[in-house]
Amino acid sequence: MAITLNRITALFRNKSSPALGVDLGASSVRLVGLNKDSSGALSVNACLSERLQSGWVVSGNIENFNEVADAMKRLVSKSSAPTKNIVMALPTASVVTRRVKVPRDLSGDDFEAQVDAEVGQYLPWSIEDASIDYYVIEGASDLPEVEVLVAAARRDMVEERASLAEAAGLNLVALDLETFARARAANRVMVGKGPDVSRELTAVIEIGSLSTLFQVSKNDEIIYDRDLSFGGAHLTQLVERVYGLESVEAERQKRARELPSGYESKVVAPYIANVASEIERELHLFHSKSGLARVTSIVLSGGGACLPGFAKAVASQAGVPSILANPFVGMGIGSESLKTRIKIERPAYLTAVGLALRGVIK
Repeated sequence: MAITLNRITALFRNKSSPALGVDLGASSVRLVGLNKDSSGALSVNACLSERLQSGWVVSGNIENFNEVADAMKRLVSKSSAPTKNIVMALPTASVVTRRVKVPRDLSGDDFEAQVDAEVGQYLPWSIEDASIDYYVIEGASDLPEVEVLVAAARRDMVEERASLAEAAGLNLVALDLETFARARAANRVMVGKGPDVSRELTAVIEIGSLSTLFQVSKNDEIIYDRDLSFGGAHLTQLVERVYGLESVEAERQKRARELPSGYESKVVAPYIANVASEIERELHLFHSKSGLARVTSIVLSGGGACLPGFAKAVASQAGVPSILANPFVGMGIGSESLKTRIKIERPAYLTAVGLALRGVIK
């Protein structure tokens, strides 16, 4: 489905053909490709990332368009993926989602016009500047109104994603929300954790470069979502201060694991302890605001979650069982190089897997 002036590309509608999940972050762009065979079994055909320089993408806004497009082009080329179709996400903070009610007897253009009118009152921008998509939630057929889940984003951000894909030689077939993609992949992470897991409160925490995304879901519904102002860049800043390095060199040595002996105790351990304390505070804030029962499990994702001992520290500090996200659980992985990369970096690919799942699950 092509981008139109007033509707988001297939936000709530699954595509029938496989597409690559492309997760555009502040410090990297990650790609995942999935296949599904005739029996329904999933396998991974691509999984890799490309570094982005600081400032190229800021709070979901693309500041260096050509450089990001080139990075995406290189990523797809290196992946040798069998398709140029991609699914991307809009930053959750840039999208307004609401449940509204619309008269059941409306249809076609009249239904869409009423949806626009209902959601328009919640938008911080003009309805003329919005791209909107919606999903009708099934309910009792004898009620005069239907409940509709509506998402609205600024049209220029939607069109920018489409233009970015085109500049990279790719075909954007669907847009998603980051929260939706994470929740979709997190459901796979929780497979096998028990028959009642869908009725429990699960926190999904993604440690990004500049911020941490915190969301709580129950029965596949996201009930709480917040951006927290800390991320993996804080670890780099600690490296700079402790070892007297410039920012670029600190980041390079951190990623190459070239830092001096004692790095884990001097830098990593205090950083993890601080992040675990922040997560504990956010859990308390969630409980006090929502009045809901306690979160019973935590799924940790993002590049910052790959640090040794991270899940154990969070579980100990928060008093909640915590696991590193493995969104590839139950999937076939062909090559040994792919297995090695996924084993080390799998928590970082939660959102990318959630986007790739758009084309292979119903």
